[in-house]
Amino acid sequence: MNTSAKFSAFIAMSLDGYIASSSGDLDWLEQAGDITADMQGNEDMGFVDYLNNVDCLIMGRKTMEKIASFELTDEQWPYGNRPILMLSKTLNEVPSCLKARNIVIVSSIEHAIQEMADKNLLHAYVDGGIAINAFISQQLLEEITITIAPVLIGNGIPLFRNLTEQVNLSQCKAASYPNGFCQVSYLLNYLSTQEHT
Repeated sequence: MNTSAKFSAFIAMSLDGYIASSSGDLDWLEQAGDITADMQGNEDMGFVDYLNNVDCLIMGRKTMEKIASFELTDEQWPYGNRPILMLSKTLNEVPSCLKARNIVIVSSIEHAIQEMADKNLLHAYVDGGIAINAFISQQLLEEITITIAPVLIGNGIPLFRNLTEQVNLSQCKAASYPNGFCQVSYLLNYLSTQEHT
C-alpha cells in the first residue's frame, strides 16, 4: 500500500508476551515492578516524548472502549487534542462518553490512511493489539517500542498473533528503569518487501 505517512507503536506487555489479561484487565500492569522506585524523572518511561512526535492515533474499538472505561478527566487525558481514528466495522457514531474527544470512526486501514491524507497528518501512533497486528500484516508498521513489565501473568491477550510472514527487526534501542521495567525499540523490516527491491 503506497502511503507517505509513518506508522509506529508504543505498547506495554508482560514478560511472557501479554498486553492484557484474558478479560482485558490491566491491573497486573499497575501492580508490576517496584512502585516505590525513584524514577529519576522518567515516570512515563518515554511515553510523552514519543507522543510529542506523532500527530494522530489509530486504535481499535476495543482499545478505545477500554480507555473510555477509565473515565479520564480533561487533565488526565493523555493524547491532547490529537485526532484519534478509531477502527470499527460496526459503529456508525462515536459513543456518547467519547463525543467530547477528537475521534473519527474509520472502517478500515485504507480509510484511516485516506483520513490522514485529507487532514495532512503524517505520523500515526497505532495502539491496541488487533490494530498493531493488522498494520504489520499490511507491512505498514515501521517502528515499535515495547515496554516490558517485570511480571508473568500466565495467559491473556498476546501482543503478536496470527502473523503470516516473518518480520526481521533492526536498529535495537534498549533501556532499563529503576522500577524493574525495560524497554526495547525496533524498526520492522518486511522480507517480501526486501525481496522485491
